[in-house]
Amino acid sequence: MRLIKVSKKSDLFKKAIDIFKETTYGKNVVNIAFSGGRTPKEFFTKLSKEDIEWDKINIFLVDERFVPLNSEGSNYNLLKKNLLDKIDIPEKNIHKIEILKTPLDSKIDYEKRLLKYFKGDIKFDAVYLGVGEDGHTGSIFTMDDVEALEPTLITESSNHPYKRITLSMETINKAEKKILIATKEKVEVLENLPKFKCPAFFIENPIILVEYSK
Repeated sequence: MRLIKVSKKSDLFKKAIDIFKETTYGKNVVNIAFSGGRTPKEFFTKLSKEDIEWDKINIFLVDERFVPLNSEGSNYNLLKKNLLDKIDIPEKNIHKIEILKTPLDSKIDYEKRLLKYFKGDIKFDAVYLGVGEDGHTGSIFTMDDVEALEPTLITESSNHPYKRITLSMETINKAEKKILIATKEKVEVLENLPKFKCPAFFIENPIILVEYSK
C-alpha cells in the first residue's frame, strides 16, 4: 500500500492526475477504468483540461447502474458530461457498459467485449476507485461479491439504488495500479476498513490518495 496524504481537495485531484500521466508515459496504448460516484466529477473536469494524448487512451467503466445511459444516475453519463465531451478521443476508445434488456445481458456483453479486447486476460494499466460510506468500492458491496471469481458481476444492495454491473475484485486486483481516491469525509471509513473488513479493504497494494483536514 502507498498512502499519499494531502490537505486540500484540489491537491487530491492533482495527485490523481499526476499518476494518470505517469501511467500513460512512454506507452503506445493505455487502458484505464474509472468508477462512478460523487468524488470523480471534479477529477474528470480537471483531467479534461490536461494536455494528454487521448488517442492512445482506452477508457472503460469499473461499474454501472442498470439505468439508461442518459440518466443522471448513470456513471457513463457522469463521465461523458465531465470528461468525454470535453476531450478529443476516438469513439472506439470508449468502452461503456451497454444497458441492454436485462442486467445479465449487459454483464455478458461487457464481459465478452473485455475478454475480446484483452485477448482473454483482463489487465488494466490503472483502475480509479472511490470508497462509499459503507466501505464498498466499485459496486462491490458484500463478501460474496469480493470473493466472486468471474471477471464481471451483477450486484445489488438494499442501501444503494439500482442493480449494478461491476468489474469483480479479482479483475480490479489484476490491474497494474489501483488508485483509491478519498475526500476528507471518507477518512473515518478508510481508518475502519481493517476493523470491519469492508470490500475496499481487499484492494491489493492500492495507491490511496486521501484528503486530511488540518
